[in-house]
Amino acid sequence: MIRYKGRPDDILTGSLYAKVGDLIYNYLGIALAKEEDIIDAMEKINPLLHLYKCRNIEDLFLLTLSDESNEILGEVANRLTTNYSYFYRERIHLDYLSQKLLPALITDFRNKRKYKLNIWSAACSTGEEAYTLSLIVREVLGIYFNNWTIKILATDISTRVLEEGKKGIYSQDKLKELPVEWVDKYFDILNGGYVKIKNDFLRDVEFKVFNLRRGAYHAFDEKFQIVFCRNVFIYFDEEVIDEIVEQLSTCIEVGGHLFTGVSETLGRRHQGRFLFLAPGVYQKI
Repeated sequence: MIRYKGRPDDILTGSLYAKVGDLIYNYLGIALAKEEDIIDAMEKINPLLHLYKCRNIEDLFLLTLSDESNEILGEVANRLTTNYSYFYRERIHLDYLSQKLLPALITDFRNKRKYKLNIWSAACSTGEEAYTLSLIVREVLGIYFNNWTIKILATDISTRVLEEGKKGIYSQDKLKELPVEWVDKYFDILNGGYVKIKNDFLRDVEFKVFNLRRGAYHAFDEKFQIVFCRNVFIYFDEEVIDEIVEQLSTCIEVGGHLFTGVSETLGRRHQGRFLFLAPGVYQKI
């Protein structure tokens, strides 16, 4: 047996490793196949036991069932995943969006006298991606922006990162990929090397808690034309990816687009549901 270096009374056996791995998989969809990965995950989660007064990790996960705010599960996810992000990340996608997809979509909608666009930034972390999408839409629409109803939804499992996103305050290094004129136009400069999204533009994005693994996809009242779910599937196995993609497809209208990480794929199961357009860019058919 191996003694875990968290609580002194936690003695781990192979079966307990498997149990913790199963808990993480069932609640978050994160697959940890190796014992060393599970040990690493437990070391990251362990401080939460004291914070939430839980005897062990199983009790912690059980406590999430009664946590309507989703705070606890979000904190677990924060410790197991990377939340690092910045504005205009993976330029190849955002150039595709601004130069090709949005102009074509806007022209099509104008011809149909449809002036509403729904965009979802899933697993948005602290909101850099969602605000980037907002700025791109504003730039593409220009003076016609106020003639449209633009809904940009930003979701994450973590309430903490969502609260940070709502504030719209970032270190200046997060803006390194943005055009200088955008920084001047959309941000206020703060002390200490920080910037803040100007108040007029904070309202462009709505932040909500959502668990991609267990969320109520059916609760969305309208379908999305564009969904960004990037650099998320790297944490999941093929089975969970299939489940999430199937659920996402129910929220995207026919002809709508799904963006994943450039190195992430949907798998063969979804070839009849999505058309591959470019690395990490798919269209629902």
